[in-house]
This record gives sequence, C-alpha cells and structure tokens, in this order.
Amino acid sequence: MSEKPNILREAILNDPELGESAWKETLDAAKRNPFYNSLLREAVHSDYAQALGAVHDVVIKAAYPNLIGREIIQVVPVKNSAPRFVRAIKGKAWVVGEAEAPITPETYDKVDMTLKEVKSRAEWSATFLEDAEWAVEQRMIAEVGRTISEKELEDIVALYNGITAGDLAGGDELTISSPITWANFRTLVSRVEEADFTPNIVALSPAVYNELLDITQFTQTLYHAPEQAIRQGVVATTMGVTIVRSSKVTKSLAIDTSCAAVLALRRDLITKPYEDPSKEMYGVLGSERYGLAVLRSKAVARGSR
Repeated sequence: MSEKPNILREAILNDPELGESAWKETLDAAKRNPFYNSLLREAVHSDYAQALGAVHDVVIKAAYPNLIGREIIQVVPVKNSAPRFVRAIKGKAWVVGEAEAPITPETYDKVDMTLKEVKSRAEWSATFLEDAEWAVEQRMIAEVGRTISEKELEDIVALYNGITAGDLAGGDELTISSPITWANFRTLVSRVEEADFTPNIVALSPAVYNELLDITQFTQTLYHAPEQAIRQGVVATTMGVTIVRSSKVTKSLAIDTSCAAVLALRRDLITKPYEDPSKEMYGVLGSERYGLAVLRSKAVARGSR
C-alpha cells in the first residue's frame, strides 16, 4: 500500500505566498512544540512531517461535513490579496432597421473584494501535555475544523441575508407561512426563474425542512442519492434544486449559485503548530482566508416569517 499523501505539505508547497520555506518553518515549529513532541514520544507518529499531516487530517475531517456553506455559493480560488470580479450587464439585441445602432456591446461593472482571515486553535499547557493522551487531544483538535467551517457558513448566510429586499428576485422578501406550504416553496423557487436565472439550491432551516416533509408534493420530489450525502444536510430532488438545511440558515433562500455570489478562496484551511511560550501554552492553529461578495442579487429569492 502506498503512503497516504500529506495534504498539509501539499497545501503549503502549492501556495504562492507560502512554499518550501514555509513548510520548513512549519517543521521547525513542530520540533519545538511539546504537543507534536508528545505524538512522537507516544509513537503515535514516526516523524514530524507525518505528525503535522495527521493532525491536519483530523481538522479537515471535522470541517468537511460542515462546509455546507460551499454548497450555496460559488467558490473561486484566487491568488490576489484584493481580488476584483468583473460582471457583465445584460445588453439588448435589435432588429435591423429599428435602431441606428443595431449592435449593443456587452457592458461591465466590477466588484472589489476585501479578504479576511479566520482562525481557531486548540491549546494546552506544557504540564497537561505531559500526561494527555492522543484520544483526548484529537477531540479538541477536531473542534478547530468544526468552528472554522461554521464561521464560514455564518458569513455566507449573512451575505445573502444582507441583500436589500428590493434587490432580490421578486422585488421583496417573500412571506412564508408557518408551517410552510407547497405554494410558498414553489413561489420561492419560481421568483428566481422569473428573473431569468436558474435556481439550483434552496437553503432552509431544519424546522422549515421538517415542515416540508409533511407535504406530499415535496416528498415525492426527493430521491436517494448517496453521492449527494457527502455533506451533512444536503438532499437532492427531482425538481432540479438541491435542498441544503442548517440551523445557521435563518431565512429561506432560493439561489442560482452559478452567478448569485462568490466566495473568493485565497487560502483554504491549513494548520500549523501554535505556541505561546510566555504562558507555556502549545497546540494547533487552524486558519483560512477568504472574501465574499454578491454578484447578481436577482439570482436570489429570500423568504421569512
């Protein structure tokens, strides 16, 4: 069996702002860190590179099921620290003879984005690390991945919730009854269609989703697709839309994710040794860097109670 790839090493080496020197610094930091030393001392891992990769795997596995925010937005890897997204403004075609200028050129505007860095860490005192076991530390490390992915989702939901009601598909926020009706659901989706976009995602709270399960018309659209169950809370339908449910979704959303908004991913989730020698605290720091922007607000319909 071939050795498992070290995805942390690959991520650092492939990042244009990090690279070989950053990987060497990460290795050197691990050698000074009592937490990583304990992993070698307990024979959990045989060398520092392996220990770094294995810790990163724990964080990624904890983050991945919760990264459902990436199901409701277009993710675009970027290399610039201040990315600019150019978007086309719809032009108009003319029948020859109706206008002096029969060709309407495509016009554009731009969206400039500010990136931010999100961090989370698991840390322990040097004394704690003398007696702690990997099984205990592993649970705390996993929390690093979970909290970062949760923050990312909260930011994406806030972006959609922040769109001015008049700029949404339909020109306002749909009032959804309690419990939701099949008509509510269809109207939410059709508003995006009527704005000449193609909704492919409907994001709901668990409460609203469970109400839909009492509607026969809705349950008849569901089908079992194991490949769609990679993320928690993602359900495929025969209507051409995928249902994404999360407690972080506070307002129902129908979205054409191909053009509604973008998550500019400058650096995906990475981990590195953390230390604060003055307090004798050591552990793992996780971080990612991204920015968010709405590109076409009419590709989003929103409903609330």
